[in-house]
Amino acid sequence: RHEGTAAATETVAATFGVTNGLRQEPIIVSQLVRCGIQTVGVQETRRLLNHDTPADEQLAQLSDILKRAEDPAAMKRAMIGERAMKNTIVRVPPKQFLGYFDDSADRIVRTVTGPEGRKDLHLTVLKWVNRYVEALKKPLPEQLQAVAAVEKERDQLYDSGGLPSPSKIHRMALNSTVVRRFVPTQDHTTKIRLATIALLRNARTALAVERYRLTNNDLPSTLSDLKPEFLDAIPSDPFTGEPLKYKRLDTGYTVYSLGVDAKDQGGKGPTGGGDRVKKGIDIPFPVRR
Repeated sequence: RHEGTAAATETVAATFGVTNGLRQEPIIVSQLVRCGIQTVGVQETRRLLNHDTPADEQLAQLSDILKRAEDPAAMKRAMIGERAMKNTIVRVPPKQFLGYFDDSADRIVRTVTGPEGRKDLHLTVLKWVNRYVEALKKPLPEQLQAVAAVEKERDQLYDSGGLPSPSKIHRMALNSTVVRRFVPTQDHTTKIRLATIALLRNARTALAVERYRLTNNDLPSTLSDLKPEFLDAIPSDPFTGEPLKYKRLDTGYTVYSLGVDAKDQGGKGPTGGGDRVKKGIDIPFPVRR
């Protein structure tokens, strides 16, 4: 059993080790892949804690790995990297630029391939990317609202009333077909990253609970019992900024984040490992033993 627990601990550590190579990748898709791998690492951690009790040294090692895995600035760096790439793409020759779009978009896209149109396009793309960068510089609990504000402003640029004038066609081309192609909305991406951080913090808190249980042969009454021996501070919920929630169960306990709607559902999570970034659920880490 001891050898099995050690092997399982090494597997968890190796899973998070895979993400180290992606940490500095300045591309959004790379950071989303990193989120996916980290989610797998959290799932492995949960299976480990639900089936066995690692030694205190192993628990402390995993806690340190999870803490270092968070990297809240990862998406901001990725968006800055995306800005550099978009800056290059919008400068390519018109014929090559049109190759980024399908035939149905060709008529509208051609309105921005002239000299003035390309200048406007360049400035417009940079404008929206910069707005997202600024939103992602905010503290974690404010990021989702800040990104939503940027996207609401983008939506309000569309004019559906009457036949648009040539200038409006130009504006619509910039802010719909073209900008949406080069600057995708970030609402869902932001939710995924915040949910991943919530999972990491849940798991790290559960590791501290297990260390407390090893020492005291009982579960803590509250997370405050973990300070300062097992946690310097109770990790905060990235969606609310408040401490994570803790609930003792008939068997075991759960640590949880309130999720995207910031409403306490008592630790109720998605069914069958479903979508963690929808409303009406929490993001829990249950240990049932």
